[in-house]
Amino acid sequence: AGLNVIEAAKFAGVEIPHFCYHPNLPIAGSCRLCLVSIGTPARDRATGAPILNEDGTQKIAFMPKLAIACGTKVSEGMHVVTNSAQVKDARAAVLEFILLNHPLDCPICDKAGECKLQEYANAYGRGVSRYVEDKNVKPKLTPIGGGKIMLDAERCILCSRCIRFCREIIGRDILSFTKRGSKNEISVYGDDGADSNYLVNIVDGCPVGALTETAFRFKMRTWFLRSVDSISAESSAGINTRVWARGNDIYRITPRPNKYVNDAWMTDSARGEYAMESAPLRLRSPRVDGAPCDVSYALSRAVEIFNLGDGLGIVASARMSFEEQFLLAELARLSGAKVYAAAHLGEDDGMLLSADRTPNMRGLFVTGLISEYPGKDLKNLASDIRSGAIKNILCFGEDLLSMGLDEKDFKLANVIFCGSVDNPT
Repeated sequence: AGLNVIEAAKFAGVEIPHFCYHPNLPIAGSCRLCLVSIGTPARDRATGAPILNEDGTQKIAFMPKLAIACGTKVSEGMHVVTNSAQVKDARAAVLEFILLNHPLDCPICDKAGECKLQEYANAYGRGVSRYVEDKNVKPKLTPIGGGKIMLDAERCILCSRCIRFCREIIGRDILSFTKRGSKNEISVYGDDGADSNYLVNIVDGCPVGALTETAFRFKMRTWFLRSVDSISAESSAGINTRVWARGNDIYRITPRPNKYVNDAWMTDSARGEYAMESAPLRLRSPRVDGAPCDVSYALSRAVEIFNLGDGLGIVASARMSFEEQFLLAELARLSGAKVYAAAHLGEDDGMLLSADRTPNMRGLFVTGLISEYPGKDLKNLASDIRSGAIKNILCFGEDLLSMGLDEKDFKLANVIFCGSVDNPT
């Protein structure tokens, strides 16, 4: 009890097709594709006693008209029929009306392969069109969110998911319906949400290709991509994500639903994390004294520094994985090195971007690398270098020059930098 029929059917392994319903948004009931036949145990109106069939089984009284599964809560004894002739005919009729003015953009649409309209038209549609009149013409290239999203109003099936997301999740009316009847379309309402860090979620929620992300538009066909489950490293919120790649190239990052962490959403800024994979600052070979070299030479120089003896300091990072932090803690214990760390802080947006802009500060505590929350700089390391207590530094990913050290300190200590992105250090 408490579930709607769509969600209850999922538990039973039955899919009820739908467009407007989204588990994390308010019910709209506008697409009517989820129509099903609902029946409840028949009872005598006078006595309330159950009415039985001739064979002694409970008689089920079905409603004369179909009901929307998204807006119907399950109840004790309810019967739901999802594949009767009446239901199938209703689905086919709904799809036929939706397709009346839908453009034949499938070959060039970025949603192809993930499009619910394609999928449902194939599974539940009539397979033919009886419409011979000219289709309505609507705007095809409307930028939204400062150009992050392109709106194609001709492809829109008026499910209102994007409108409800903006209103309920972002808290602003950014999109709305305008005009009437077959001329009805999605339009930008007031500002276009350029300052929102969550607007691209409407692309994920759109069941068709009406909303596409500019960064992914015409980049790759979706069926060539493979996805890998991941976690965003943008902050400690731990947004669950899927990374989509072909070969060794990443093309997009999308949210992975997790009702305990991020529901079905993610920040727009986290979607661009993959750009660092091919960024000019990405380190692609070892360096010694700023000059590229082979791995064996770089390792031999690192061993020389370790063999110098006392005065080793390790700069740990909350961006490291837990496994890396564990191994680093063992290295610190065996070598007797002093461990330093710094926090990266920003403003908490109250949603999915936390003030701690690192993904694994907790790991530093669990592995014993630190025992108290670090400050925003490494001035304590600078003091130890200048006093002669630290003569060799093993740094993981952090830019020491932006955290309280200066170039003079590098003349007093040897630095081994381990990371994937170039920085002044």
